[in-house]
Amino acid sequence: MGLRLRVPCWATAGGAVTLNGRPLESFASPSSYLVLNRNWRDGDVVEMTLPIRLHVCPMPDDASLQALMYGPLVLAGRLGREGLTPEILRAEPTKVREIPRYRSNPVPAPEFEVKSADPESWIRPVASRTLEFESFGQARNVTLVPLYKILDERYAVYWRVKQARS
Repeated sequence: MGLRLRVPCWATAGGAVTLNGRPLESFASPSSYLVLNRNWRDGDVVEMTLPIRLHVCPMPDDASLQALMYGPLVLAGRLGREGLTPEILRAEPTKVREIPRYRSNPVPAPEFEVKSADPESWIRPVASRTLEFESFGQARNVTLVPLYKILDERYAVYWRVKQARS
């Protein structure tokens, strides 16, 4: 039987697979499958390791508008809670089956001016804080965390990223 292991698109740094504790020499490219064909026995153990790293996901129609990701996690930039009240935070239905109306204006997200397309040249992990990152060298730096950690605060997921002029 062939066992197909999905190698996600973000696994650009490669990975490793072991079978019953022994490393396999082959691996697959991102967005493909590693196929293990063999006669399987009860107790066989397959382990796959995928190194996670920062990467960008640009919009298809505008490469300068990018989401920042850490492996499969979408990172959201914290834009603050200033002026937010319970009345502003919760949508107010206007009529049955209508889209709720929010009572606050959006806060503009800062733009990033970068010297390199590699996000590790302008985003770094925050020491001793798991899954927390920060931009550096920007006109306005932001803290980035996985989107699922954001609640009751302003945030941005897509950022305008411009190449700095030399």
